[in-house]
Amino acid sequence: MFFVFLGIALADLLFLAAWLVLGYRVDGEAARAQQHQIGGLMVAILTVFAHSVTFVYFLGTGLAVKEARKNWGIDAGFIKQTRRFKLLAYPIAMVAIGFTCATGILGGAVQSGDVPVVVHRLLAFAATGTTIAAFVVSLRLMLRNGFMMAVIRGEVAQIKEAAARGETVMGVGGSKPELLKRPDEVKQAPAGFLASRACLFLAISTWGLYGFLWAQHSTHGKWADLGTVGWIPFAAVSLPLLVGAVWLKARHPLPGDVDF
Repeated sequence: MFFVFLGIALADLLFLAAWLVLGYRVDGEAARAQQHQIGGLMVAILTVFAHSVTFVYFLGTGLAVKEARKNWGIDAGFIKQTRRFKLLAYPIAMVAIGFTCATGILGGAVQSGDVPVVVHRLLAFAATGTTIAAFVVSLRLMLRNGFMMAVIRGEVAQIKEAAARGETVMGVGGSKPELLKRPDEVKQAPAGFLASRACLFLAISTWGLYGFLWAQHSTHGKWADLGTVGWIPFAAVSLPLLVGAVWLKARHPLPGDVDF
């Protein structure tokens, strides 16, 4: 992931630099201004996407660490480390996204004459500077996070070997890790609880279909009887599903120790 993000970051910085230079060549020409505005919008989208990769990466690896803690009983310090990585990477990335969006929004205001050009240029430099800082921080933390994930894989391998030797492995709260339990030891959500979720989803989806048909009737004149008695069949279908969902949930509550 480090090299993938490095390629995205370099490509984004190349486009940012190009559009900074092209911005100084507009010189009030309408054609160049329009080209710069459209291209600037694309560069802003690319920059926001690049920063979004940081959020998705640390969110995904953080979830993986939590699952490894639950399923294999790895040390809780790894979870604290993932949170620390997020606290270091997220703020500067959010600031860079804010400057980037402000640059794009006020760029249109510059063309209409509502905002001075100098404001747009200062924001563009701020967006570029904070983007560079965010990329440096993210790349550095991705390297450290990758090393931590390798350590976790080694610890999981040791836990598997210990379990294979018949040793007692203690997980979260002194219990056996989830993936080391026998099938009969794994606590699952009751079938009735899952069925109640399905009934509730179908009941809501029924009214979603009604809303779609009503919109078609309002805009295109289709299904002309929908505004009078058309809702009755949908109510007749959704009401039993809703009652069934409530009844199943009451009869089959989710145990407090089931992670669902």
